[in-house]
Amino acid sequence: MTIQVDISELKTFTDWCRVKDRLPAEAKRTVEALLFQLEGYIWAKFADESLWQEWDEWRCAT
Repeated sequence: MTIQVDISELKTFTDWCRVKDRLPAEAKRTVEALLFQLEGYIWAKFADESLWQEWDEWRCAT
């Protein structure tokens, strides 16, 4: 049995993520889509930072 979520009590994105599996299908898909976008942003940000770090290390070594 799935416990229903009172959506009006969800105040932050973290709240939505914590109960994602108990949300209505459309809301769950929306949260998952946002998480997917966030994951891509985080990967891109870390990739950029590591490239900049490598560049700085190379630049300082030359």
